[in-house]
Amino acid sequence: MGVVVSDLVVICETVDDLIKKLNEWKDNVETRGMRVNTISGECQKLMQKTATCTCGVCGRGVGSNSIQCISCQKWVHKKCSGIKGSMSNVMKSFICTGRQGC
Repeated sequence: MGVVVSDLVVICETVDDLIKKLNEWKDNVETRGMRVNTISGECQKLMQKTATCTCGVCGRGVGSNSIQCISCQKWVHKKCSGIKGSMSNVMKSFICTGRQGC
């Protein structure tokens, strides 16, 4: 039997704290005999880069569940983007409705 969990929310003050908590969680899950598929190094770099960015629509900090506007280059939360379903389908054409507008 397999269980797939695709969403995990971890809130931290710094990227270093986030990485530490994620590693602790991963170790805890693996000691119970479960497997954790982690994101690639390229995605981790993106998460670190976007950890200090703010959403072009709401102004709050963005993380890995965000998409970059091809017009203004700002990052936007998926929930603020209006995108339904997979973001990968629109990554190369996404234009936000930012606070200043694109």
